[in-house]
Amino acid sequence: MEHYEIHSLLEKYGLSFAAAQEALLAAFVADVCARNRRYNLTGRSEEKDIAEELVCRSIAPLKNLNVPRGTWAADMGTGAGAPGIPLAVVFPEINWVLFDSNAKKTSFIKAFARREKLVNVLTVTGRIEELAADFKDSFDFVVSRAMAEAYICAELGAPLLKKGGLLYLYSNTDALSAKVLSHCKACGLSLSKNEKREELGINNEGLLFEKIIDGGALPRRFSAIKRGAMNSRN
Repeated sequence: MEHYEIHSLLEKYGLSFAAAQEALLAAFVADVCARNRRYNLTGRSEEKDIAEELVCRSIAPLKNLNVPRGTWAADMGTGAGAPGIPLAVVFPEINWVLFDSNAKKTSFIKAFARREKLVNVLTVTGRIEELAADFKDSFDFVVSRAMAEAYICAELGAPLLKKGGLLYLYSNTDALSAKVLSHCKACGLSLSKNEKREELGINNEGLLFEKIIDGGALPRRFSAIKRGAMNSRN
């Protein structure tokens, strides 16, 4: 994708970055598109769709994110590298760790980050529920876009967070039933108020939780988490 094309799409979402950053975002789109046929990185096949879905919609809700330099952030279930890679380009002062269980996808991300000298990007291959003990209380900020529903993301994400850390899900508040909210509370998470969003520069899209207390021996085996998620829908 050409630089001017990504610039036009970013403008559509009210986004504007330095030329070098926009060039990196364009390179990411082109690389995903080129490798997609071989590695099945994403269901999107056209450059414009990839740019809009993986780049613009990853950045837009967090475009004014205000966190301290040196913040450690995790992207759970990053897939082709979204939202982690676009956010790492836009916020180079944040350290990003991108998790995915698919080795082909993490290899793609690692190669892209190395080639483009994104020194603030690390990749980890594996399932979150199996890696949680190694990364317990490691992150200030955790994000997830399309990995799973809120019930599952809460249980997988909470153990990764330090106390006071934040979990941001690119989900709609309509997804939160009383049962899901109760589960989030059991995981040690509290739904953040508007004042917290304003302080952090996060708009009113998505779900933002703060880790208030340790949730105990979590996460459980994924089969148990999945059963719990299914029961929460009833």
